[in-house]
Amino acid sequence: MAETRPLEILVIDDDVDLSKLLVFQLEGEHVDTASGGQEGIDMYVKRLHDAETDSTKKPYDLVLTDLSMPRVSGVDVIRKVKELSPNTLVYVVTAFERTEEYDRIAKELEQLKFNGTIPKPFTMANINRIIEQVRAQITPTQNPSGYNKPQNYQS
Repeated sequence: MAETRPLEILVIDDDVDLSKLLVFQLEGEHVDTASGGQEGIDMYVKRLHDAETDSTKKPYDLVLTDLSMPRVSGVDVIRKVKELSPNTLVYVVTAFERTEEYDRIAKELEQLKFNGTIPKPFTMANINRIIEQVRAQITPTQNPSGYNKPQNYQS
């Protein structure tokens, strides 16, 4: 069986402790963190450019972004990532309650073709399911469109 390469993951969250927890839970993968939406977009754009100009660099396979951040929100992050690279997998990590505002945001996220939601607080099982799904989705023969209906991962 072929050896699986570590995934290239970008975690974007203004909660530094949550980012550290995700880095710990994603041990064995290549994980970069950004403390806000604009920093995350900048890192994503740089990595995408580096991968286009240097064959030894890989673009991010997965972006995990908080939804509610100051100045540049998770929706803004998803919009930019999907504009630049529609097949990049993007999951929202959020503690949003089901409200009218959340429903409005959820409709916008579906239009942006995000890949799913990880509710806070999450468990290691939530994260493992995402990693398994990402590995399956980045295999072109298994998912040539690069998009699956959004998933909601709860414990």
